[in-house]
Amino acid sequence: MKNNYLASWALSLTALFFSFSSFGQWTKVTTPWETFAHTALTVGDEVWIIGGADPFTAEPIDSIMVLDINTNTMIESIEGWGAGGYHSSVEGDSGIYILGGFRSLANNPPAISDTMRVYSNGSWSNVIMPDVIGAAAVVAAQGKIIVGGGYKSLMWNANNQAVGTFSDDVFIYDEATQTWTTEHLSEPRAFLAAATDGNKVAFAGGHNGINSSSAVVDWYDLTTGAWSADVLSQNRGFLSAIYAQGKFYFAGGTIVNITQSDVVDIWDGSAWTTAQLSEKRSLMGIAVSGSQLLFIGGDEKHNINLLSIIEPLDVVDHLNLNTGVWSTSTMNDERVGVAGTTHQGTVYATNGFSPNFNPSLEYLAVSTGLEDQNRASQVFPNPSIESFTWELGIGLMESYKLEVVNTLGQPIEVSHRLIGSNKIEIETANLPSGSYHMTLNSSGQSFSETFLVQ
Repeated sequence: MKNNYLASWALSLTALFFSFSSFGQWTKVTTPWETFAHTALTVGDEVWIIGGADPFTAEPIDSIMVLDINTNTMIESIEGWGAGGYHSSVEGDSGIYILGGFRSLANNPPAISDTMRVYSNGSWSNVIMPDVIGAAAVVAAQGKIIVGGGYKSLMWNANNQAVGTFSDDVFIYDEATQTWTTEHLSEPRAFLAAATDGNKVAFAGGHNGINSSSAVVDWYDLTTGAWSADVLSQNRGFLSAIYAQGKFYFAGGTIVNITQSDVVDIWDGSAWTTAQLSEKRSLMGIAVSGSQLLFIGGDEKHNINLLSIIEPLDVVDHLNLNTGVWSTSTMNDERVGVAGTTHQGTVYATNGFSPNFNPSLEYLAVSTGLEDQNRASQVFPNPSIESFTWELGIGLMESYKLEVVNTLGQPIEVSHRLIGSNKIEIETANLPSGSYHMTLNSSGQSFSETFLVQ
């Protein structure tokens, strides 16, 4: 972790909110070459490290490095199907999709790709997009690939500042019909972040001019086709976003020039709250595995104008989604532009720029969430006949929200009341015999359990 020479009182204050991680050590695996501005996906029992750019020459990388998860060793790379720097990639219902990117960041202006590379049923193909796109954000939901924002053109001016034409396009590819439609963001921007809950898509923040960033969150409803807009607590680009356990998280980013953010904006579907990272940074990796949400590495002084990396970090913040407890771990190397992915309780932090110039990825086994949840809540008696008690590891607010569904996913009305500070009594006398799933939200924390009625 970087030495920042903070006063001892500031370190003590930080310790109130963060604890040392109880996880094991990050394990490093050497990769065939270094890459940044890349993406990573888990494909079966493999981690694919897709394209990107060479950190020394900024030339595009057209290969995909492959890690065999079973042996944690690198195997033969996939040649010719990578993509340049700041492309986007996602797994859809029908395959893997790799979209756009800069063909060469070393050129001025760099060429931008209009190609979507598709891996489906063991074979590769190219699909032409409606326009070129680089530094966009992508998600997949409901059989559609949704990619928005980015650059349409980019060049460096006489002051070596990145200037270009930002895009407000949102291209939607229907996997079944293999056709494109186009929607639009409320404002054009690049280096934004996107996340989805499967129904709504959020496009958040972004870089929108020299020394300028956006706070806009554009929401797109895939079912109705309707758009709405909201704002983050801070303007910022180069942020990270993810959806996990009923909430959207928008973390870190560059506010202006070399000023970074440590804010995590959290949307639970009805209200915004905020949390704080252990250090201000942008260009983080982000990944969720079970109850553990990880914010990986990043740059403490990223230059929004020059698109340059200044001060990489090795810190990883862990948020336990069940208990709300934050902790930290430390990677072997400082990394910027990490691409994170997961597989069965293990998080992979792939490549990114490192001042050690040692091409590698790192992985860490984390809790699947079952252990934390079992410690945090219990149901008794289960099965029940007339009623049962749900005891949780936190104090509950009177305004807690309880939802119950049957095995068909249909909402079920139940009578319930708060007893004591952390217990709920739920009546089941009027419920048919069977299995039910319940979710409780209180004070920004979420718990879920299954119960049986005899």
